[in-house]
Amino acid sequence: MKSKYLFSLILFISTFSLALTCGCNGDHYVFAPADDEAPDSGVWQEGNTLYMTNDIIRVAYNLPGGTYSVGRSGEAPVLKNVLAEVRSFPILPKTVFRSTDGYAASWTSAETSGALGDGVRVTVTLSGLDDQPYLEQTFILLDGFAPLLLSTAVENLSGTEIEVGAIAPAVADSDAQGGLSLGSRARDLRILENGTAIYLDFYCRLIPGNGLSISSWNTAIHDQASRANLVFGALTYENGEPLYATTPSGSAEHTLNLEAVDEFTPPQRVPDGERIESELHYLDFSSPTIFDALEGYADSIKAWHGIELWTERHPEIGVPNGWNSWSGSGGSGGYGTDINEEIIMANLEFMDRELRKWGMNFFQIDDGWEIVDGDWRIRKERFPDHGDENGIEWILGQARDRGFHPGIWVNPYNAHHCAPVVSEHPDWLAKYDLIGTFLADEDWVLLDLTHPEVQDYLADLMQTLKDWGSEWIKLDFGYWFLMTRDWYQPGITRINAFRQGQSLVRDVLGPDVFFLTVAIMGPNYGLADGNRIELDTMPVWDGEYDGSLGPVGELGNAGVKPSVRTIQRRYFLHQRVWVTHPDLIFFRAHADPAYPPLTPDESRALCQLVAYSGGIVKLGERLVDMTDDAVAATRAILPIYGPSGRPVDLFRREFAEVWSLAVPDFPEPYHAIGLFNWGANRDLTRNPYKDMADQDRVIHVDLAEAGLDPSQSYLVYEFWNGLFLGETGGAAALDVEVPARSPRSLALREKLGRPQLLGTNRHVLGGVKVIQEIDWDRVAITLTGTQEGSVGTAHSPFEFRLAFYVPDGFTFDTVEFEAPEGAAVSGVETSLETAEGGTVLRLRFTVEDTDGDQMAETFEDITWILSFS
Repeated sequence: MKSKYLFSLILFISTFSLALTCGCNGDHYVFAPADDEAPDSGVWQEGNTLYMTNDIIRVAYNLPGGTYSVGRSGEAPVLKNVLAEVRSFPILPKTVFRSTDGYAASWTSAETSGALGDGVRVTVTLSGLDDQPYLEQTFILLDGFAPLLLSTAVENLSGTEIEVGAIAPAVADSDAQGGLSLGSRARDLRILENGTAIYLDFYCRLIPGNGLSISSWNTAIHDQASRANLVFGALTYENGEPLYATTPSGSAEHTLNLEAVDEFTPPQRVPDGERIESELHYLDFSSPTIFDALEGYADSIKAWHGIELWTERHPEIGVPNGWNSWSGSGGSGGYGTDINEEIIMANLEFMDRELRKWGMNFFQIDDGWEIVDGDWRIRKERFPDHGDENGIEWILGQARDRGFHPGIWVNPYNAHHCAPVVSEHPDWLAKYDLIGTFLADEDWVLLDLTHPEVQDYLADLMQTLKDWGSEWIKLDFGYWFLMTRDWYQPGITRINAFRQGQSLVRDVLGPDVFFLTVAIMGPNYGLADGNRIELDTMPVWDGEYDGSLGPVGELGNAGVKPSVRTIQRRYFLHQRVWVTHPDLIFFRAHADPAYPPLTPDESRALCQLVAYSGGIVKLGERLVDMTDDAVAATRAILPIYGPSGRPVDLFRREFAEVWSLAVPDFPEPYHAIGLFNWGANRDLTRNPYKDMADQDRVIHVDLAEAGLDPSQSYLVYEFWNGLFLGETGGAAALDVEVPARSPRSLALREKLGRPQLLGTNRHVLGGVKVIQEIDWDRVAITLTGTQEGSVGTAHSPFEFRLAFYVPDGFTFDTVEFEAPEGAAVSGVETSLETAEGGTVLRLRFTVEDTDGDQMAETFEDITWILSFS
């Protein structure tokens, strides 16, 4: 793979350029805290220092020096002596303008109001130097809002045109007696990237603070010792490519150099009298935990862009779950492009029979239906017409008739060189940039998304797919456009050009078609309903080369564990920015016998991860070949609950072993804890990191860290083995042995002192989305529950197994069922097991469909009534 080596080269070049450009030649200025009598909030000047505060944070701007410091009110600064820079080129710039160059400074303030709240906007204008542009630094402090919003603009009053390749609103460098300090040594910090150096957007590293980080879109820094945290990220993504770089300080082990910079590709020419602005950046160092900081940042993106999530627009549909015909590619053992009507219909019938009523609601045709990329006519030898309907339109209708939302794959920004659009419209094509030329598929050319005729072509294509009945559009390979140049519309950046295409697609599809992209993060915020956030998952545990922990295996690897790493590190985007697509779930073996087949436990671990992440369930199987066990494991995570849990040990393990998910919207609220033994792992609390063996492991759960009240008593039930693990809370430790490469899912329910539900085998998260009502009648001494009456099939039968805790002082008497017409309950069995402080009542039964209503949208609900004395 030639790209494997190129990625390393890009990272090296970016790293080297950062080391050369991150330095500052300005004078040294010292942070001067405000007087103790200064107000808690407001804007005022005291001597040469401008103070901006709300009740949480304080900014002190040294007006003659051109630097500022930021910290919590009444405390030492977190970022000290920060300057702004404007560079003519992102790498090795010929010209650099700095806020420390000796400008005359003036400032204004005004009230502001917006999506994130009310507050004050302060603008510091640096002017007065001959032959240099003015700099405007804007700071927004909102009432009761911890994060600081900041940006930098360049107004060119130099008398001649200037070139701007990057604007850095924040450069905190130890050479200028500045930097970032969270309290502990740099080596004790952990830095989470959201992609690396733009080009490696799929590469989410988590590195020690004494390493070199170049994070795309945002950075998150966690102090293991002090528990202090910082998230620095962009709120807007219109023109620039936000990067957040940190390097170890050369002079102070408790300090990092930090830089927030927007790169413009290509560099922008700014005529005399015009201006250019950076993106708006978001700086938070006051959240109580790193998880609060990450989630708060994503919530702010949602609010700022006015994002209405798919699940908010269509709560009746919820998180999309389904199948696409790609099924992991032909090379890995899936169908790939080798599809036709017979194959699609056979898989549609299987999914309708085995999975639809359990929660599968989307069905997608992937690559292989079209003549060729760029020629979006249907291959009629594969998908023949049916009367007045073309072959794709007919199949999408068949899926809809069975209760699915049908979808289709498309690669609209690219075209095969033999497609008519290439020969007929050579002026529609964009040129590859240097990286694109090296990486490009020799058969592909790219369309210019800024060309008006291309935009009309794209609008017509999207409307055609809608007219065929598509309710889900998977737009693939969009990121290739970011490797082009020389577009029809001059004077814009590649981010702006890309967003033009994405915005057009979004507008044509409208609010009722799920818009899924396979693309980079930031430029799709606010446009896509869902995004695949990592490289392809493959039916290989450790990835297709070098292992998941190898020096190359971390970069560009496709497999289960490489996907797990990225899913957990981008967990906070789900249900805040979009619905996350964690790619495909596999049960089958890879087509290459060199890779060991996935074990049932490995597949269950991947299923459980998707359930705890809350993202899209998408099967990578030839459905008709799925075994009973594979169907059962898939059913166990359907319907998907929706919210994402937290990977509690995200900053302590390469592959998080503990996920915590509160379930407040259940009749008896509880907490789900997902445990994962990923086999070979890495301890990130050490520096350097220490590898952990591929072996059985006892995993410890800190109840307080997981969001539970350690003073309460909880009953613990494990899903996969159906075991009651006893009581925890107070001084009791929750330590669970988990075999290598296996999952465990725990339901922790507050002990109520009367009979209560422990768990069910129907859903891995403990009953949510399946059990609708639970009612305890203390007078009649009955526990009543209403739940989905799921019916198995001949291929994959299903028997309900529920467990209840019966404390001492209560005796189980009888169980009764209520079933609607068309459903019946049979095979009822009960048994009792002795447990500490009481007994465990086990209830088994089967639900039968007595009227054969297979086309119903959902299973009928049934009710059980447990009587006690």
